Amino acid sequence: MPARRILALAASLIAAAGTAAATASSASAATAGRTSVASARCSGYSCHGRNPTVYDCTAASTVTAPVKYGSTQVATLYDRYSSGCNANWGRAQLTAAGLKAHDQIIVAIATIDSRGHYESMCYPGPNNTGQLIEACSGAGYAGSLFAYSDMVDGTNTTTASVGVYNSSGKLLVTASASQ
Repeated sequence: MPARRILALAASLIAAAGTAAATASSASAATAGRTSVASARCSGYSCHGRNPTVYDCTAASTVTAPVKYGSTQVATLYDRYSSGCNANWGRAQLTAAGLKAHDQIIVAIATIDSRGHYESMCYPGPNNTGQLIEACSGAGYAGSLFAYSDMVDGTNTTTASVGVYNSSGKLLVTASASQ
């Protein structure tokens, strides 16, 4: 995927983080499993740039947003929060329609952390670096499994975003969800 498309998505994430109160118009809350603080391997600020699976962080709440191109849902976006880790990560998955169309996704999450730093994670991109910012790299993900970013500090509002691209690399639609 050309660098300008990746930079355009990153710019939209920066704008979304600046207005973190913005939420997807059709977002809904759902509750999943809980992580105990005793099993979590990081908390808040120390979770930035870390993989939620590796660090034993499981979602206690999830804000979900359907991603539609026209009237067809091509993906689903999730902003997931672990109360045990006090951290969030973005997750997205192509629907059967998105897979059939050979679409690709880039998923990201951003926040202003508990120390006032901007944090942003992206998939595909680096994994489990511990850095405040992990930029998108390479082509979008076109598989059937969930794609998810590394975590950001969950102390303040976070905004997860997804960009859906067609097989030629043209941006079709973006969506965001906050919590």
